[in-house]
Amino acid sequence: MSQSKAQSVFIRDRMSPLNTRGNNLMRLTKGTFLGLVTALFVMGVSTTAFAKEKCYGIAAAGENDCSAPGHGCAGYSTVDNDPSEWKYVADGSCIAQGGTLAPGK
Repeated sequence: MSQSKAQSVFIRDRMSPLNTRGNNLMRLTKGTFLGLVTALFVMGVSTTAFAKEKCYGIAAAGENDCSAPGHGCAGYSTVDNDPSEWKYVADGSCIAQGGTLAPGK
C-alpha cells in the first residue's frame, strides 16, 4: 500500500463517527445505564420474588402484619404468638416456624 493511500485510510478511520470522542462517551453512558438497570432488576427480583403466605401464631408482640380481632392495624398485637395474629412469611415456611395457616381462637 502506498504511503498516501495508507495515510488517507488512517485519516478516514480517525474521522469515522465510530471513533469520535463523543461516541465513545455515548457508548460508555449506554453501558453504564444498562448495567445499572440490570443491577436494579436483580435487586428487585431478589427482594420480591418469593411468594408469601399468612402465618398465624408466630408474631411477637407489636410485630403483626395486619389487623386482628381487637385492633385494626399492623404492629398493635400485645401478646407474643397470639393465634389470631399473623405475619407474612415465605410460602411453605409457616409450619416449620411453628405457626398455622388458619387463625386460632
